[in-house]
Amino acid sequence: MKGNKGLKILKLFDYFKEAFAVNINNKGLYKPQLAYLVLRGILLFLSGLAITDLAATMAPFIGNVDFTKFFQLLWSEFKGTPMILMAVTTIVMLFGSTYVEAGLYGMYNKATDGEDIDGVFAPSANRYFFSFLLGNILIFIFWLIILIPYLIVGLLTLTIGLIWIPLFFSALMMVWKAALVSEDIGLIDAIKESIAFGKRHFIPATFFVILREALSRMGGSGGGGGNGTSNISNTFNNNNLGSDFGGSGFGGGPDMGSSFLDSGFDFGIIRIIAVSGITLVSIMTIIVGAIHMIFDIFFGLTSVIIYKDDWHVEVPEETTSGDADKTNNDSDDVEVIQ
Repeated sequence: MKGNKGLKILKLFDYFKEAFAVNINNKGLYKPQLAYLVLRGILLFLSGLAITDLAATMAPFIGNVDFTKFFQLLWSEFKGTPMILMAVTTIVMLFGSTYVEAGLYGMYNKATDGEDIDGVFAPSANRYFFSFLLGNILIFIFWLIILIPYLIVGLLTLTIGLIWIPLFFSALMMVWKAALVSEDIGLIDAIKESIAFGKRHFIPATFFVILREALSRMGGSGGGGGNGTSNISNTFNNNNLGSDFGGSGFGGGPDMGSSFLDSGFDFGIIRIIAVSGITLVSIMTIIVGAIHMIFDIFFGLTSVIIYKDDWHVEVPEETTSGDADKTNNDSDDVEVIQ
């Protein structure tokens, strides 16, 4: 019945209250996410420094050696600490958030049942990581497949379809992670369960997605040496390029790079600006991530609570006395108060 849809939307605010209470009573939910944000910020900072030093090291050789020798020198400098830092940073950026999310959903599941969440994160992250990752990949592939039809529908509907199609899809996929963890089922079964849930509660689920996206957007509104440098970096910083590299086999003669250095180009100032920018970006990454973290945890808890309750509403007997048969056939779960 239409009235049930309205009651479910109102029930959503009760779910928000419950999620807030669970959140307040389980501050440990923030620890994994904060640790990840700090780790990501540090890795971005260190990788930025490594690339800045690498650029400063290689700059004097631009135009002074041939293409092949330049890249030989570049690889010899990059294959140590910069490469390791870039590889670790890339892995953390690509997979870290999914790993943390998998562990957090395990904590959500326990917290919403009133259980202790200590020691839950790592086992849950290890258990559900690949399911979460595969689910995200399948969703990405789905959007790639329908990209052209999606754009065509968007143009034919004067861009309305560009908004409503993702909205409807999100409503159907709203609880697949909650179902996967709460029921401890496989990915395909979790997706099927989420679609069935979305169909049963389509209007309130759509309303939840709209509210979640709106609030979330508002809330969002280094093998060199042990010190991360090499002999080439030290030589460059000491301005001894001519004597050290004249016979190194990379060409250029004893005056290689001297005209570039004598042109008045101050690498010290450039490096200070670059390091300042890297520091600012790293700090802002942590701050923005922390803001998003609050909303992610809150709405993650809410989705688990909603799934477990199956959006159950109670309506007074007098409002259903004339529609008993219709109520029994309605897709919404309704309990009549006697």
